[in-house]
Amino acid sequence: MVFRKQALLLIVMVVFLVGSFLRLYRLPDTLQFLGDQGRDALRVARVFKQGDLLFIGPVTSIGNMYLGPLYYYFMVPWLWLTYPSPLGPAYAVAVISSLGIFLIYRWGSEMLGKKAALIATICFAFSSVVIVYSRFSWNPNLAPVFGLLLMWALYKAWTASLKYWLLAALAFSVLIQLHYLAMLSILPMAIVFLLQLRELRVQKKRLKQFVVTTLASLAIVGVFLSPLVLFDLKHQFTNLKAFQQLMGGQNSITTFKPQSNLSKVWTVIEESHGRSMQLLADMYFGQSRTRNTIFVIAIILLVVLPIRSQKKLTKAQIVVLLFVLTAIAGTSLYSHNLYDHYVLYVVPSIFLLFGMIGTFLWDRAWIFGKILVAVFVGVFVMVNVQRLEFQTASPSLQSLQSGADAIASSLSKEQLPYNVVLLSETKDYYGQNYRYFLDTIPGKEPLNPDHDDFSQAKTLVIINEEGISEEEISTLPIFEISSFSGVTEKQTIILPNGLQTYIWTK
Repeated sequence: MVFRKQALLLIVMVVFLVGSFLRLYRLPDTLQFLGDQGRDALRVARVFKQGDLLFIGPVTSIGNMYLGPLYYYFMVPWLWLTYPSPLGPAYAVAVISSLGIFLIYRWGSEMLGKKAALIATICFAFSSVVIVYSRFSWNPNLAPVFGLLLMWALYKAWTASLKYWLLAALAFSVLIQLHYLAMLSILPMAIVFLLQLRELRVQKKRLKQFVVTTLASLAIVGVFLSPLVLFDLKHQFTNLKAFQQLMGGQNSITTFKPQSNLSKVWTVIEESHGRSMQLLADMYFGQSRTRNTIFVIAIILLVVLPIRSQKKLTKAQIVVLLFVLTAIAGTSLYSHNLYDHYVLYVVPSIFLLFGMIGTFLWDRAWIFGKILVAVFVGVFVMVNVQRLEFQTASPSLQSLQSGADAIASSLSKEQLPYNVVLLSETKDYYGQNYRYFLDTIPGKEPLNPDHDDFSQAKTLVIINEEGISEEEISTLPIFEISSFSGVTEKQTIILPNGLQTYIWTK
């Protein structure tokens, strides 16, 4: 028994160390620092450079709704530590994801037992999706750890102490500021709340505590959302209107419309097939409709069989299943493309579901079950590790920094203030990644897209990643470029990374 415990501890330690290595390996060289990362770093740097307070976070890709500013405040100390390098927040995300490897084993053992926790831990440590999104700074990238925290807090609130509802409220408040689809996590919260309320209705003393804890939990959510509320009060409820549009307006993210609910039912049922494949298989094994359909059917059968044999699910199993099922149901109503980072919050629950199934096979299916579990874990690790790439980023931090230095040295005081346009596949015309590094050079900061008037620019710097001719550039329907049409003072420089860059001055 002692040997078995020591062997298990050794396996967990090895998994933790290898998983952490995969999250941190060559991070400075491979760091993704594109438009979103540049925008975030610019805004966060102004917090400690100029004392700016942030009331809103990143804007959603659909509907122009602002998330809360919590992720930006998370970035502040880490960016300050490494400034002007933007590496600090990326390291923080990677370390927190590594901590998630330990937490999923610790909390998974408490909920489902050590076998299930070990399977889930291996999946979390080696999942290419989790690793890729842990290797750069972006608001959705913390969602797996906080989704895990919310799930565990709900379990503890239901089985141990009502005070864990406060922790659940905290985790939920963080999640909904990381990505708007994480709002789906309110569904398992609501169901557990109602189930617990039914249990406590005859216990007057605990019911009173439950009500007080609920009010305190709502207060926590309110405090975390207060910056958004203050922003809306000042800006004619811009965010609330955008949220209403997302939920049922012209930019609705849902399949259902009030006038066509019945006609959409079958569409949603069909969509649940695709969403279940994406959440349970595609994200980890790649797309293959036939193979992944078989895999999902196997999961359903292997969930139903233990339920029939147990007769009654444990509360931990209920919580895990609620997270997975509500995510599938909720995303089946989602009418846009579903990208992996939209649903990172539910990934730990899916891995714990794999652990539940693996435990059943290991304990009940004799040697055949043990072989199946070993094969699944081996294939999962092999497929996901093969999908990892540690190639040097394009553009790299070094090329961005050297490019910014070259641009700044080419600008005289008479050419200030100046604006920047980036022509690239990313369509980030503001060139936020280059802007960030330019903003770190004293006296050569470009105009700020958030609050400066671009019409005041005397000079336009056009960074040409797409290799378009200067004549073609002058005809592009981009405001910043068209406002410089007809200028005669033009300069061409070659950045250290070989990019042609045009400097137009009025």
